[in-house]
Amino acid sequence: MKPYTLKVKHLLVLAALILTPRATNLSAAEAVLSSKDILSSDVVIKPRADKACRVNLEIKKRVKNAVKDYNMCSSLTEDQSDKLQNAIDDMALHGGGKLILPKGNYCFSNVYMNTGVHLFIEKGACLKPFIKKSGKNIIMLNFSPKKESENFISNCSVQGLDGRYTVDYSDVKDYKQSVRFICCRLVKNFQISDVDIKDNFTTHCGIIFVPAKTIGADKWEVSRPTDGLIKNCSINHASMGYGLCQLHGAQSLKFINLFADGGITLRLESGAGGIYAGVFGITAKNITNQNGLSAIMMNPHATQNGTVVIDSVWTKSSSFAVLIRQGFIDRKHKNDPSARIGSYANDCKISHIHAIYGINAQIDRKDIWVLDPSLYKELKGYSVFSDKTIIGPSLATVLDDTNNNYKVTCTDITSEGFTYYSNRVLFSKELNKRKKQTWQILKQLNIK
Repeated sequence: MKPYTLKVKHLLVLAALILTPRATNLSAAEAVLSSKDILSSDVVIKPRADKACRVNLEIKKRVKNAVKDYNMCSSLTEDQSDKLQNAIDDMALHGGGKLILPKGNYCFSNVYMNTGVHLFIEKGACLKPFIKKSGKNIIMLNFSPKKESENFISNCSVQGLDGRYTVDYSDVKDYKQSVRFICCRLVKNFQISDVDIKDNFTTHCGIIFVPAKTIGADKWEVSRPTDGLIKNCSINHASMGYGLCQLHGAQSLKFINLFADGGITLRLESGAGGIYAGVFGITAKNITNQNGLSAIMMNPHATQNGTVVIDSVWTKSSSFAVLIRQGFIDRKHKNDPSARIGSYANDCKISHIHAIYGINAQIDRKDIWVLDPSLYKELKGYSVFSDKTIIGPSLATVLDDTNNNYKVTCTDITSEGFTYYSNRVLFSKELNKRKKQTWQILKQLNIK
């Protein structure tokens, strides 16, 4: 963990010269990348290695209680963000340890974890986001320093104590409200586990992983969440386009025992991660989904990603068990002459995939071409939460829509109840004619 070096300052000055006139007075702290300010061709990014996940938490013997020692209290209305932040910072100041949050109700937002601090939340505790103004992006807990620099936090975790705890924002009525439980950015050697998230089809995933935005961050020791274990987590009533976990930028993360009711359980879509987006060395096991879009989705946009290896995927009444989309040049890169269609490494593997057919899947309307016309009668209409989500039958076990842009090997595929596209990978080229007629199909169906 180092301060800015002269080399990085030189890069910042160079960036200031090629940006618009309003940006020529950038300081190091202000020099954050924006898709409107700089194109990816202006920065050379070296490919990252797919290293194995290494999590080795060291929890010191020091134990404190957030209620008894830091004056937090059980309340459904009181904002306790400052009290929890004070508790975390004080623990870090004294070398870290175990901070216990006992059973109760606690409201907070925009709290930052710190090095050496391990937050143990007692079984039955309920955490709620404190929302000051509707429409504002809410992140309850950040695994990152408060200011972006070469510094990062490490050896930290949020875990259940004697069982699982709950994060509840099911009472948020505006589905366009952005709520996230955790955002991970500049953190290494960490764990997130034992949480059940109660959603209400809100915008964004419950747990997200994003890279740094500062120019030159690719030279830092840690520029994205690195060496993390995420296990025993779930979300209920997730929006079709979101879900439990989304990876914009990550290095050497392991996911175990994840479940989502609705949406996507593990969303490997790195399009919104900025210039340093990309995921590398990702492994996962026991990823499940019901009544959603899919358990696994891979969508690289214009990002070049590394290896992903997943074992054991299970879905019930979801559109797909595994959804593999083609990369494309998105709006943020359309004016970049060096931009390339995104991809994943060709040694990606997903094994032991099982899907159970059902009629309550969340169907992305642009995937309606996959549905065999004989099953149109099973469509129930648009979701009340989104005009892009159709409720209806499962579509296929695995859909590969990459058009050979990259290769993901899927093996041991089984299913129950499917009339079409069962026990195998469906390649979009098989239904190319129907795919070209997607919008005509939607118009003809006249779904309400």
